[in-house]
Amino acid sequence: MERRTKGIVRVATGLIAVLAVQPVLGLRLPVLVIALIVIAGIAFRASRPTLNVPIDRWSILFAGAPFLLMLVDIPRAPTWSEGWQTAERASSLLVLPTVFLLLLPRFSQAQRRTWMDLFSISGLLLIGFVCLTAFVRTGEAWDPSMPLSMRVRSHFAASTGIHAVYGSYYFLVAALFLLDGSGQEGARGRARAIATIPLVLAAAVLASRMPLLAFLVSGGYLFLRTGLRKSRSRWWSFTTILLLVLGAFVWVPTLRERGMDVLTNSGEGLGPGSVRHAVLHCGLEVLEENWLFGVGLGRVQENMDVCYSQFDIPALLDGHHGPHNQFLTWWIGLGAIGALAFALLFLYPMQRSLALQDHIHYSFLLFILLCSLTEDLLSRQWGLVLFSTFHAIFQNTSSLVRGEGPKA
Repeated sequence: MERRTKGIVRVATGLIAVLAVQPVLGLRLPVLVIALIVIAGIAFRASRPTLNVPIDRWSILFAGAPFLLMLVDIPRAPTWSEGWQTAERASSLLVLPTVFLLLLPRFSQAQRRTWMDLFSISGLLLIGFVCLTAFVRTGEAWDPSMPLSMRVRSHFAASTGIHAVYGSYYFLVAALFLLDGSGQEGARGRARAIATIPLVLAAAVLASRMPLLAFLVSGGYLFLRTGLRKSRSRWWSFTTILLLVLGAFVWVPTLRERGMDVLTNSGEGLGPGSVRHAVLHCGLEVLEENWLFGVGLGRVQENMDVCYSQFDIPALLDGHHGPHNQFLTWWIGLGAIGALAFALLFLYPMQRSLALQDHIHYSFLLFILLCSLTEDLLSRQWGLVLFSTFHAIFQNTSSLVRGEGPKA
């Protein structure tokens, strides 16, 4: 029996490693891997009915609450199938924390670090793939009439099948993980510090502004609260990254172009005639009329489209411009309880990670939270699987940060 149990743990460990390289897996394969992890978790629990570890059920409840609310909200969707598709996409919010906390054993800090490094390596591989495909400049991605930043972002999406802003999330989460690991003495620590540079540069070229600012905040917290600041060799790495990000807004053409848009009254600017201003205006207008019970998650877009009709901005009428704020999206769609679910999804584990001094978990949550304020990050599978995977890994291993509890 013990031999069988160890075999199941090895299989689960390998499956988690596969899930960790999600930037290069596409959309469908992670779903299959998650299903196999669930099966491995059930098999492990069947072979060892008692885990003998403390289980924080509040963590599971608060992580899975948005998915449960989406299930209840299905009758309000335009069709039952659309409602189910929306809820099913978010199922990883409940499934992965349940499996990692209730079914699987507690993994070691070394395994956690391995999975983080694998994610970072896959981010670097994704950069290499995009650079290779950049030599083939065909189709709409390289339409000379488009702004440079739009051409680059379109090429990235056409080459990888990943929306550019989610590519930035991948690159900067990978950089955050490497920054955390750069505190290790020796060649590995130095290699991680150096590898953060191409990841940050790639995110700058994709010109997603909020992810870069969120990285500075979360990376700065990580630097100040861990041993990174006590090492002279780490000072230069963080200082280099800081100057790199700030300088990128000036000397990276794509980022400079989108940075200047913020100061204009058109396109991505914040002025009265801009897309962002209209999105914010309509989001608040729809919320004001439906703040308590919401309109139903499946009807958020149609309510936004009705509001957009008052603006003379054709780009808004493509049926794809939601509130661009996850907190606002869930509040408009699910009502006040949706806003509460969003708050608890982040605030409870952030408070717990602070108590456990699990600083990389806190930094990760802080990064995702900040990015969610300018994007519906948890409305697409890329963002949901990224968040759910590492949130569950950190929850599983957080009690071991200070050497507590048994491990696999």
